Amino acid sequence: MLFQQTANSKQQTVLTASIKTEFANYPSSFFKSSYSKSYFCMKDVLKFEVLHVNFILAFLFAFSIFGNAQLAENEPLNYTPNGLLDMAYDKDGNQYRLEDILIDYTLPSSRAVGGNCTSTGYFVLHFDNGSGMENANDLVHQERRDVFCQLFFDLSEFIVPTSVTNEVHIWVRNIAELNAPANALGVATSFYVTPQMQYPVSGISDGMVWQTINSGLDSYTNVVSPLMSSTDPNSEDGIFYHGMMAFNFAQTWHTNLATVAAAGTFDLYSVGLHEITHALGFASLINNNGQSRLGAANPYYSRYDLFLQSPNGTPLITNTIGCEMYGYAWNPALDAPTTVAPNPNNLPCLGDNTVCANAVRFMGLVNQPVYTSNCYQPGSSLSHFEDQCHQPNPLANNAYYVMSNANGTGPQFTKRFLKPEERQALCDIGYMVRTTYGMIGNIHHTYNLYGGSICNNNMQLAGINDGIGLDGGFQYVTAPLVAVQILGTIILANDYGESATMGFTCLEVVIGSGSLSATQGNNGTSIIYTPASQTFGLHLLR
Repeated sequence: MLFQQTANSKQQTVLTASIKTEFANYPSSFFKSSYSKSYFCMKDVLKFEVLHVNFILAFLFAFSIFGNAQLAENEPLNYTPNGLLDMAYDKDGNQYRLEDILIDYTLPSSRAVGGNCTSTGYFVLHFDNGSGMENANDLVHQERRDVFCQLFFDLSEFIVPTSVTNEVHIWVRNIAELNAPANALGVATSFYVTPQMQYPVSGISDGMVWQTINSGLDSYTNVVSPLMSSTDPNSEDGIFYHGMMAFNFAQTWHTNLATVAAAGTFDLYSVGLHEITHALGFASLINNNGQSRLGAANPYYSRYDLFLQSPNGTPLITNTIGCEMYGYAWNPALDAPTTVAPNPNNLPCLGDNTVCANAVRFMGLVNQPVYTSNCYQPGSSLSHFEDQCHQPNPLANNAYYVMSNANGTGPQFTKRFLKPEERQALCDIGYMVRTTYGMIGNIHHTYNLYGGSICNNNMQLAGINDGIGLDGGFQYVTAPLVAVQILGTIILANDYGESATMGFTCLEVVIGSGSLSATQGNNGTSIIYTPASQTFGLHLLR
């Protein structure tokens, strides 16, 4: 969020083959929480080097047939087995059911190009009513669209996707509906989908934007299957938004890309680049108490958080069980309130200021202090680089980074490309990023040559959930005490990475009960999962 600168095995017990066949004919979008059956689901598997937690889903029928379930009036629709993955979160911890973030294909979108817009690359923008960009016949709306058209085209050329045909759907909303602070210039977030567990299970959660760009598949694959348009059942367009953004058009904005921002105006391209970089994953999920901003019941942190350290080099979050992407918690060696908001002299909240000696640092291949105010500011603290603590030479506050915590008006705040440190941070969190940004000739004041080579830090690896077939049925079906075989070649087949080194580690049962013959392996591994006695219902392995 950018503010104005201020002065200061599968389980289902299959009773008969006909039940299994009939169940497979129902798409997962028909799932309802009122089923009388019990379910079994396997949480997805963490891959070797694949820094993403995947889920393997499976169902176990206890009795009755799916089609006989009857819903209570006004009961919400579940799109995933037993509603296990039906809840999404934004980076501020606000909750959304999947039905809340269904793509509305009746909205105007960036696919219907107009004005000076020719392409938004692999992003698709959907302009909601009140977004300030929904009316293509309004010149001001069209000028704003042109800015974002160029911005998302530039980003699409800058960040190399695993699949050039895969689309990232961004919901452009009315900021008045988001309860944003009055001085917020804009907001943007990825959606995060984590399993709804009776007992919290911690880990690292990649946003749906990150997953879609880096996995080569829509990140809702095997969360909901098959994926189809909400208006065209024969479409493969996708069904849910991956992220959202909104802007405060009560402010005075500069939209002419041929010139830098005029005095007294905020540069829309610069603010838009800032916000969408948050949605790419440049954002902390650490709250003021050290817990996840997604809530105590969903203790997931971001990949960005893996690189945050205290001033003396102590990681802010630590792994408690030796698994690469889960088992994370606030580091008990650190006091959370005084680390994320250091105030040793008990001063009033200063805001827009960091004491460099107390600053939390981003420690990847780039090493820079982050915004660490003496009072924790949700959405701002820890999620921005700090200009005035820039290494090796401090810079004017908010004057250098795109990802500074505040912005001002005029030409000095026209920042239309990520700085080298910010580009490197995207590399650190797993993106493959090119060496140039913007158009040669610099006609939009966006061009920058970084030098070097395309970066990926050997992290261009991403996982996709397993267990649901393309027809919406389940790949693994068994009964209590009846073993089911899960082949490594199957669960790794839909993941993106170097197949020769890809594998899984730390496989465990997190819903249900049963035994596993292997907790780590690779393509050649055969996993035997045996559900325990009387463990009907959905089991989840990860």
